[in-house]
Amino acid sequence: MRRVVGLALAVLLAVGLAAYVGYAQAPRSRLDVVRERGTLICGVSGTTPGFSFPDPTSGRMVGFDADFCWVVAAFIDVARVEFVNLTAASRIPAVVAGSVDVVFRTTTVTLTRDDQVDFGPVTFFDGQRLLVRSDSKINGLDDLNGARICVHAGTTSERNITDQMRARNFRFQLITFAEAAQAFQGLVQGRCDVFTTDGSQLAAFRATAPNPEGFKVVGKEFSDEPLAPMFQENDSKWADAV
Repeated sequence: MRRVVGLALAVLLAVGLAAYVGYAQAPRSRLDVVRERGTLICGVSGTTPGFSFPDPTSGRMVGFDADFCWVVAAFIDVARVEFVNLTAASRIPAVVAGSVDVVFRTTTVTLTRDDQVDFGPVTFFDGQRLLVRSDSKINGLDDLNGARICVHAGTTSERNITDQMRARNFRFQLITFAEAAQAFQGLVQGRCDVFTTDGSQLAAFRATAPNPEGFKVVGKEFSDEPLAPMFQENDSKWADAV
């Protein structure tokens, strides 16, 4: 009997010790890390007009997404923000690796991405459209048979336009770029017939062209793009702050 009781106590002690050690070694919330550091490391595009781009005069990062970085910093009483420019391909790896605290980068919430990171509330709701030259005869998706299409690689925009073309059994040439700004320049330089991404970005890129009247946004929205911040999984304290 004594041996049974002793064994039971030993098991309970081992389980309790393991639980205590596990609790003691649990990683700190990123909220505590950021406050201790005194700087919020915020991932952005850095090249998307209207969302995150350097002010031509001051060089300061400005735009809708950049403002949210400053808002998070202010809310958690951190005085500094370090902006890190990320491509579509590098944004999720940067979050998973912990090299940034949060990303505000016109990122659409999808189930596939949600398997790798956590998302905050939707900050902007958008939809994909088309940007063409003003003299173009393209007015919508049905006019894209045989078209050369500039698109930002690794995005929902690339997947959406590919699905739309294949559903119509259209011939098309997809020309991909690492950045949306490069895809827009592809249209400007005549490398493609159309540039496609979220409608808000198309309007912003058009506004930055030397001749905005030379381009037009056309077609109906053909996707739903809920844009939201993203950060590492399983950190409810930090998620609540964001």
